[in-house]
Amino acid sequence: MHRGIIDALRYGISISDDVRACYVEIDSAAAYNVINEWNKWAHEIRFIVLKSPYRSVIRPLLDYIEDIKKNTNADMITVLTPEFVTAKWRHQILHNQTVFLMRAALLFRRGKIVTSVRYHLKST
Repeated sequence: MHRGIIDALRYGISISDDVRACYVEIDSAAAYNVINEWNKWAHEIRFIVLKSPYRSVIRPLLDYIEDIKKNTNADMITVLTPEFVTAKWRHQILHNQTVFLMRAALLFRRGKIVTSVRYHLKST
């Protein structure tokens, strides 16, 4: 859990009553730690753990988003992504690569909106 996630959750709550957080599990020990942290900091928001036996982050998320669309009949689904903004532009390439791939995967899917919730890292 970091400040960027908290900010994204706050924003999500401000725009919808149906807010869900997802975590793609590629390591069960790490997932256990994330679940424990979640229960401490944001237990009031639905937390979904998506298992990924092939270490793919994007495919389980895309499948879950499609399931939400089918089950809720929603015309539009907003996917919020906390994104780091580094103090130095050259460090930016080291962060947010999964978000970039997710954005690309959702680009041509109708009714899927990807919104960045930026978290500015302080320079050291």
